Formats: sequence, C-alpha cells, structure tokens
Amino acid sequence: MVSVLRSTIAKVAKASWLDRNEWEALRERNLHDDLNSMFTSFWQDAAEKEARKKRLERIYVSRFGPHDYAEIERVRAWLATRPNKQDLLAYLTDKDPFDV
Repeated sequence: MVSVLRSTIAKVAKASWLDRNEWEALRERNLHDDLNSMFTSFWQDAAEKEARKKRLERIYVSRFGPHDYAEIERVRAWLATRPNKQDLLAYLTDKDPFDV
C-alpha cells in the first residue's frame, strides 16, 4: 500500500490524496501518524526492499517447497554463526569432497 501512495503524490501542488479506505487501512496498521514520513525516499526505499524480499521469498518457497525452504533457512542461519562458513559451503557444494 505504501508504494501505491508514492504514485498519488502531487509534487507540484505539494499535496497527496488517498483512495477509498486507504485512511482506514493506515489507521488499522497504526501508520496514520506516519503519513508524511511515508513520502520520504528513506521510507519508500525500505518499503520497496521489503516488497522485493517478500516476492523473492514466495519464489523460493514455490521453487523449494515450504518444508525445504524452512530447512534451508535454518541451515543458512546456522552457517552465519560459524567461523568456518566458507569451508562448510565448499564442502557442501563439492561434488565429491573425498575425491582428492
């Protein structure tokens, strides 16, 4: 919804307008006090980044299936904590790590 608001900013008139029920939607999400902030590039960039993340997550869930996606996210989080992460990744991606 925030990205929709970007397209309804009238820069010349320095005004904005909301479509039907958008104000109520903002109030339900407790964002109505942040309306001016929503038009900043910082807010818009963050909203676009979050939308991209959600799109990619849907793609990955579709590609891997929900169970495998949850498992790879668990492994990814675990790998992030390991000091030898690169070695672990090399081992995992090697076709035969015992063929030397």
